[in-house]
Amino acid sequence: MQFKIEARQAEVEFNAALARLMPKLPRIEKNGVIPDNLGKIRSRFARYEDIDRVTRPLLAEEGFSISFRTEEPRSVTCA
Repeated sequence: MQFKIEARQAEVEFNAALARLMPKLPRIEKNGVIPDNLGKIRSRFARYEDIDRVTRPLLAEEGFSISFRTEEPRSVTCA
């Protein structure tokens, strides 16, 4: 019973921290590019380095951390 109470409290605290964090998260500039075979820009994306630089201090402020795990040889998950 105590485990369920603690788990519920942790969930409540997580949700409150996430709710405080979300409005602070800015749009990240899409500085990365994927060229086509002719060298023209096919698409743009936000680079991990840019995302990390902007979000890491905000995450830390609320007690969040970043961890990585690989599930397949070509797949990395950030949680």
